[in-house]
Amino acid sequence: MARYRVELKSTILIDIDESKFTEEFMEQYRELIDPSFREVRDHAGLLAEFALGGIAENGDFVEGYGDLNQQGIKFVDLPQVETEAILRDGEHI
Repeated sequence: MARYRVELKSTILIDIDESKFTEEFMEQYRELIDPSFREVRDHAGLLAEFALGGIAENGDFVEGYGDLNQQGIKFVDLPQVETEAILRDGEHI
């Protein structure tokens, strides 16, 4: 049996209406969900992970955000993933 290490690179384009991410929203999100989120870019990264994992699509309700459309979040393109098997049992392929 061979063991492969595979690297994935994903690209997701997201439009975010930053005016919806008010200080009140950000403070509430930090209190209830994740205290480390300080900027909209923090949310963009998490939303990209949700899209890549099939957890969120346009118009979905997502905990912490509510209805993505109402929160001004739109996934523009389907996630694109590039894969490359780079190691087999410790040897470069």
